[in-house]
Amino acid sequence: MTFPTTYTTAFFISLLISLLLIPIVRNLSIRYNLLDDPSRSTRTIHQRMIPRTGGIGILIAFIMPLVGLFFVESGVGGVFSSNYRMAISLLVGGVVVGLIGLIDDLYGIRASKKFLLQSLVAIFSYIMGFKIQSVSLPFIGVVEMGVFAPVVTILWIVGIINAMNLVDGIDGLAAGLAFFVCVTNFVFGYASNNVIICLVSAALGGALLGFLYYNFNPASIFMGDTGSMFIGYILATSSLWASMKKGTTVALLIPIISLGLPIMDTFVAMFRRFILKRPIFSPDRGHIHHRLLQKGYSQRKTVVILYTISIVFALGAIFSYFGNSLQVGIALLVLLIITIGVVRFIGGFAYIKYALSYSQPLHSHHAELFRFYLPEFLKKFEDISNISEFEKVMSEFIIKTEVFSCEIFKKVGEVEKSIFSVKNPNFDESQRRPTIVARFPILKYDKPYSVEELGVDVQEEMLVSADMYIRFMWFSERTRVSQESAILLQVLSDQISNLIYKKGWFIN
Repeated sequence: MTFPTTYTTAFFISLLISLLLIPIVRNLSIRYNLLDDPSRSTRTIHQRMIPRTGGIGILIAFIMPLVGLFFVESGVGGVFSSNYRMAISLLVGGVVVGLIGLIDDLYGIRASKKFLLQSLVAIFSYIMGFKIQSVSLPFIGVVEMGVFAPVVTILWIVGIINAMNLVDGIDGLAAGLAFFVCVTNFVFGYASNNVIICLVSAALGGALLGFLYYNFNPASIFMGDTGSMFIGYILATSSLWASMKKGTTVALLIPIISLGLPIMDTFVAMFRRFILKRPIFSPDRGHIHHRLLQKGYSQRKTVVILYTISIVFALGAIFSYFGNSLQVGIALLVLLIITIGVVRFIGGFAYIKYALSYSQPLHSHHAELFRFYLPEFLKKFEDISNISEFEKVMSEFIIKTEVFSCEIFKKVGEVEKSIFSVKNPNFDESQRRPTIVARFPILKYDKPYSVEELGVDVQEEMLVSADMYIRFMWFSERTRVSQESAILLQVLSDQISNLIYKKGWFIN
């Protein structure tokens, strides 16, 4: 068979096997209760028990046409067989990774042990010939890995395996993204006359497309770790194989771009868990698809949005392959801008800021001061008889607790004005500007107010709701009020509220 005929045959054989095998796997899984229980997962979004063994069908559908090439005479088969060490590594390593995923799906494996097993498979792949010896970068040239080649190779394989595993959290997402990567790799392989990458991409693309028929929302079967880890391994190793055939330089830029979305999600997840002081491989609901769902998008709309982003990355990868150094640099800049836009759109920066604030210690310097002095001042407030004494006690409180200012506001209609204020004379605002603002409601009442007080166009007095609140400001290295400080100041504000209500201060 000619090369294009072999690619087409491999694609349709994989597609047909996948379409026929997936329902069989699904029915057997239901019969033997091999189901994904949503009550046992912290990141699942489905509400019913669904088989998660679809990866078995993907694996078999992918392998069948490739194994057949060892027994059929063809140009592609000859190339595949002549590289038997790497071919065996691709197939055997894929099966082993798939089995690791299957055991995890059925019985569960601790993240650390799973990472160790993945690393052992990656080491095996490195020994069998999959190596990152150098990287070609635009405007920089070739960067040799030297003694770091084994480490970089292992990190690449294990990283892509887990990247695909992390994005597998919504119907049709992981399979769809992997399919677009297969299309990109096929274009890359066909343009460079690389039969291996074309063959692997065609076989995996067919298996994924057949699986997507049953996995697109509403899914009747999931790929599970069996499928996501297997797909990640095949994409990682086949990309290396394709790059090495291009010359002495391992041009990882193209697979990195084409896998941009899962790689981006993985790095964000690792950073998020790091700042939250959580295990790097612990599951959560902060992935990009979770963020889109939280914004109100349906599963289908979320998948379509992420498909679109993945296609943009795929086009960027293809453009990078055919462009010169300047064009590649421009493409990377555009993709970087798109990436920043995506992270901002899903609220990633706000989430990181939120996580950073809560990753700090619960006890802050000011929380300790509030906790120490609060009992003393709660007692002092009980003996206050007039506003002058109130001002004196408040001034003493903010000095001892190192607060910059305390201010009481009243809001009537649309008008808000300060009715009481004390500042700390020991606070040098030119050197240390207040960065923390804590505001608490202290009183709400109804009162007739005139036109001037309301700031609205009325002809006579009217009964409106008046709100009174107190605001504390101080300097801190933290990014927000600690939970303990908020609780302590709320207790103080409640005491002040009772005092103002009993004395009738600031109400008229």
